[in-house]
Amino acid sequence: MVCDRAAIYRISDAPAAGLPQMEEALRLFEQAPPSADHAEALIDYAIFFVLFVKRRPQATVPALNRALEIAELAGATAMIPQILSVMAWVAFVGGQVREGFATLKRGQALAQAAQDSPALVGLAINESDARLKLAQFKRAAEVASSGFDVARQAGLGAWESATTLAANTAEALLAVGRTAEAAAVIDPLTTMPPGRDHWLAHVARAEIDLLRGDIGAAASRWRLIRASPAVFSRVDFALESAQRAAEAAVWAGRPGDALAETQRMLAQYQVPDMTILCGRLLTAGLAACADLAEQARARHDEPAVRAAVAAADGLAAWVRQMDDVPFTDHPWVATIPAERAGLLPSPLR
Repeated sequence: MVCDRAAIYRISDAPAAGLPQMEEALRLFEQAPPSADHAEALIDYAIFFVLFVKRRPQATVPALNRALEIAELAGATAMIPQILSVMAWVAFVGGQVREGFATLKRGQALAQAAQDSPALVGLAINESDARLKLAQFKRAAEVASSGFDVARQAGLGAWESATTLAANTAEALLAVGRTAEAAAVIDPLTTMPPGRDHWLAHVARAEIDLLRGDIGAAASRWRLIRASPAVFSRVDFALESAQRAAEAAVWAGRPGDALAETQRMLAQYQVPDMTILCGRLLTAGLAACADLAEQARARHDEPAVRAAVAAADGLAAWVRQMDDVPFTDHPWVATIPAERAGLLPSPLR
């Protein structure tokens, strides 16, 4: 899920520090007449604090409902499609797939009637992402590609959200084996080093490099991505990038880096709400543990073997701590059964 407003850049690297000020601002807004500023503050609170910091999507519902109410009362109709887009994503995470698409459809109708290109782009991001999670790859590619066309026609082709749509298009094409077509979408966007607006294209390009068999190019590109200061302040993309970085490290023969990436990312989850999206990362992490154990056995390093097994046990313990959610079937995440099956039998014992 992505929020396409520039407000995200007002959030520091430690957004939790701003929570008391945000809560105080919301209390003050409640004492004033309905306004677009109040609705915007509620959206910021729901997305940047409750969702990104606390990682509690269902806990955003009261704030989003209130934002929608305030926007309607204040006549801030331009904000309504964005609110609906976030509400749809929360519905998807909660397993309410039909409701999520109905909410997106409502937002799309409003944005289309208003000829609001930025809103249409944001809605296309969330719909294409939802289709990707459902393994509806053909439709995901169509939605993302169409949204990318809207962005370019509106003069927003250099906008970060346009790049996100290009990355979603590529992901859908890669999922059905159309690597050359995915590269045709992404390659023109990666002629410059990764930056705030285009680093997601570089993430996609690194995956394409792997599938082309150019592991060295993928590893080099990940070093460039890591060197970009803008990249990992985007907590909404942190998991997406982490799982791909971990896979790239495994393929590059650096299982220690892959395990470290996995452990770093999982440490950010203290509640199970969003861990339905962690299966791919866990699979990469456990593959890294298997490689570390195999390498240690080859050199007869028993302490290193025990360390690899302990690391795998640590990942399994994290899954249990998250109530087994990462590998429990979910209506929205079609890959969970395959990710769960890929872990058995364990390669470490």
